[in-house]
Amino acid sequence: MIRKIPVESIVALLVALFVYTALSKLIDFSKFSSEIHNQPLPRWLINILVFAIPGSEMILVVMLLTKSVRLYGLLFSFALLLVFTIYTGLILVRSFDYIPCSCAGIFSSMSWSTHLIVNVVFTTLALLGFLMERRRHKNSLPPENIRDTSA
Repeated sequence: MIRKIPVESIVALLVALFVYTALSKLIDFSKFSSEIHNQPLPRWLINILVFAIPGSEMILVVMLLTKSVRLYGLLFSFALLLVFTIYTGLILVRSFDYIPCSCAGIFSSMSWSTHLIVNVVFTTLALLGFLMERRRHKNSLPPENIRDTSA
């Protein structure tokens, strides 16, 4: 029971993050689309990302709330957040000719340094949640190779 609380707390934080960011993109989709088209990425990728980012955030919410696939939801949350964190880091080290922004809601008022810290925190939480959930799954499996000697 004690181990369940941290995983549930991590899941709740990730769900809140993804619901907030996805809804803020979808509520003002034209602004999000315009800003993502300003990203220093190949045009073909931008055309995919404009739908894939909010879509994947909402899919992750469903996965995180569904116990049977929560482990995968935590793993994919970690992967998505890691990509965002790396991208933010690249912006901070001036890897691009200009600094784009397609941040939503309160994130748009953050500095890129603050944004990186927030990303690192959520990326770390997603990884910890995945590791704890994986351990819980391993511990709940029936032991293998135990011989029944009662016969």
